[in-house]
Amino acid sequence: MPRKKKNTRRPIALLLIGFLLMVGAIALFLSDLGVDQVAAPQNNTIPYPEIARTGLADAKSVYDAGSAVFLDVRTTAEFAQSRIPGSINIPLDELPDRLGELNPEDRFLTVCT
Repeated sequence: MPRKKKNTRRPIALLLIGFLLMVGAIALFLSDLGVDQVAAPQNNTIPYPEIARTGLADAKSVYDAGSAVFLDVRTTAEFAQSRIPGSINIPLDELPDRLGELNPEDRFLTVCT
């Protein structure tokens, strides 16, 4: 009785499909970073108006250039769910005690939502 030939194309096709799905997911994530509009606060007041704001287009440029540290001040659970690659997490309630971990010479962009 003749032996059946193994189908070696199926695993390669599955790997290719998985790779394409990963590339698509990464492209989708990176395109979300390039959104140019920021929702205005509901009551038209900005807390801490003395602190400079950075628009998303500028933040994306800074991210691409690697010229700032993205400081995520959300909780560790929120940070674990989603984050900007390369960002560091110091929850806001821990920030006063952990300021010594930050280089004052660096430019920081905080992430809070």
